[in-house]
Amino acid sequence: RFVEDSFDPNINPTIGASFMTKTVQYQNELHKFLIWDTAGIPSMCNVL
Repeated sequence: RFVEDSFDPNINPTIGASFMTKTVQYQNELHKFLIWDTAGIPSMCNVL
């Protein structure tokens, strides 16, 4: 939702991990976010 500025209620859950970037302008400065979307299962805790 944050990266693509939209919400799709029919999107499939993340399997494993997904990596995205988002650049945001704040107070005349660009800030680049590196975003990991991990599956909500205990075995993915090690990725963090």
